[in-house]
Amino acid sequence: MPKPSSTLSDKLLKRFRALDITRANIDKLYSQNLLSQTAKSRMYEGLFLSAHVSLEGFIEELFFGLLYFQQS
Repeated sequence: MPKPSSTLSDKLLKRFRALDITRANIDKLYSQNLLSQTAKSRMYEGLFLSAHVSLEGFIEELFFGLLYFQQS
């Protein structure tokens, strides 16, 4: 049984909030000169990819959920 869209969006929002906390921690480390610009950029790349994968997963689950309900 597919998950309700509100559950899916809540899960995505929770993931984005966690990624934003990580971003804030990266900024804090960089401002304290504990990270180089290169390390900060690479970490941002990782955060971006993680956010993108999460969004794609959300779209996929939503699509198949809608497809399932349409066929019922």
